[in-house]
Amino acid sequence: MSGGIKGYPSSQKLVKGQPPITEFVTLQPTDIGLRASLDTSRPAFRVDSDTIPRVAGAATGNPSTGFATEIEDTATPARVGDFVRFLDGGAAFLEVAIVAIDVSGNSFTLASKIPAPYTPAPGDEFYIMRYTSMRADDTGAPIVAVTQGPIQYVYDGVDTEVEEDTATPANNRALPTKAFFDLDGVETPVSEDTVTPANSVPFPVKIIDPTGVPYDTDYGLVGAQTLRSAAQIGNETGAADFDLGVTGPQTLRTAANIGNATGAADFDAGPTTAQTLRVVVSNDQTPSTFQFARLDYVSSPVGAVSYVQLIAATTAQSVSFTLFDGGGYAMELAIGPAASEVPFMYIPPGGFNGMISAVIPSGSRLSVKCLETGITVDAGQLVMNLLG
Repeated sequence: MSGGIKGYPSSQKLVKGQPPITEFVTLQPTDIGLRASLDTSRPAFRVDSDTIPRVAGAATGNPSTGFATEIEDTATPARVGDFVRFLDGGAAFLEVAIVAIDVSGNSFTLASKIPAPYTPAPGDEFYIMRYTSMRADDTGAPIVAVTQGPIQYVYDGVDTEVEEDTATPANNRALPTKAFFDLDGVETPVSEDTVTPANSVPFPVKIIDPTGVPYDTDYGLVGAQTLRSAAQIGNETGAADFDLGVTGPQTLRTAANIGNATGAADFDAGPTTAQTLRVVVSNDQTPSTFQFARLDYVSSPVGAVSYVQLIAATTAQSVSFTLFDGGGYAMELAIGPAASEVPFMYIPPGGFNGMISAVIPSGSRLSVKCLETGITVDAGQLVMNLLG
């Protein structure tokens, strides 16, 4: 016998005038241009997509130079050593090795010139296939790469992936977590049924004394386990005296009558008399506006990093204020000199509804900044009235 093993670039032998014949094993190069080895059990996978084939471009075919067949494939993912599997056209079901990639990256050359009528044509569909081989370490053990897959659980009999959908929270699939307890020997989940509260199953809680005996929460005679809720009433000299008899330091006392020289105060509804109680607020105790400020966000934008001054110094002590904020974001009101501001309170979007009671010392510098990172408030205005 002369020669060695005879092989072809494809297992499908091309015989003139006949359909492709699957007859020979493939000899695939393992070192380009140096040596070849018999390919007997190397699996291959589809490059780029498992389901969408690639389409041959307009320049596909046998070049006029007579060299091997070329396939136009824009931005081809092919590499030397891959092979192409045609799906339709004259080359349907042929598998041919790829031996060169054009410098443009938009075409590749096959290992042979495929003659008519089997020559690939523009528009033919194909997959680029790539071999993969099992690797082993120096002990012969296979090297396996494990990729972490998504977390799954069985939801009503269906394998379901854990998912968080911030755009449509209704699509969220959280990992189910439930608390269970032993109810008469049965593992029972804690649940809340808002539609039928009687179906809710809460955690059973028992209060016991140091000896392990449950406390008594029923009405009836007082015993050693009866829960007591009343604290003792008294002072530093002893417990309060609830008994009738001589008055002592612990005797509880009732309030003295309220009234004037003409009689006791009148608490009943009806005509006003000399003894009817009245509530009068002195005019000098009514808060009045003594200073006000306005911050236009258009001309003085406010960000989340630096404070923007609202009032340089209050002219008097303020005991309350009103504040409207049309910027549309939560803000922070601070007191203190520049670069030493101390947060005073948060301002909700829109400001406060009504008067806010808060003491602001005289001479205070007031400033604001946005609470939301990355936001610059540049529209609307903030209006503040100080009362004292």
